[in-house]
Amino acid sequence: MNISAALRKYTFTFSLFVVWCLFYSCASIQPVEFRRVEKLDMTEKEGKSSALVQVSVYNPNSIGVSLRELNTELSMDNHILGKGRLDESHHIRRKSESKLTFLIPTESVNFGGMLSLGMQLFSGEKKEAVLRGKFKLSKSLWSKSYSFELKKNVDKDVLKEMMNLK
Repeated sequence: MNISAALRKYTFTFSLFVVWCLFYSCASIQPVEFRRVEKLDMTEKEGKSSALVQVSVYNPNSIGVSLRELNTELSMDNHILGKGRLDESHHIRRKSESKLTFLIPTESVNFGGMLSLGMQLFSGEKKEAVLRGKFKLSKSLWSKSYSFELKKNVDKDVLKEMMNLK
């Protein structure tokens, strides 16, 4: 066997090993963890009301990943408050926690149902706000879709803070 043939054989074997490592590392990427709702506020811009949501997101992987195409729905006591979308990509560094902030428009809310919900909260009841969503996680050529659900207890103090009534 001449040196050129041996070099091609080892180059081919090394290339296969590199490709295998790349596919193996992509297959072992874990989804990011949506840990908690940090902030939930109601805002109004140009006559349009929105819910400002800030969530804590943790990347358990040993590599940085990009979170893309985040679609969310915010509801409370089976009343949908709004649906939102985050189109831009958000990079999360390896083994780190990041805060993700986005707006959820609330124009199409059934205010009759929300009025009774607000009255229940101000009378001292506790309700659960639920943030559900789907997102795409990507690294290089690899991407995969995941879903999540976060819950936060809401009482009259949280509602006052949301509505900036303190």
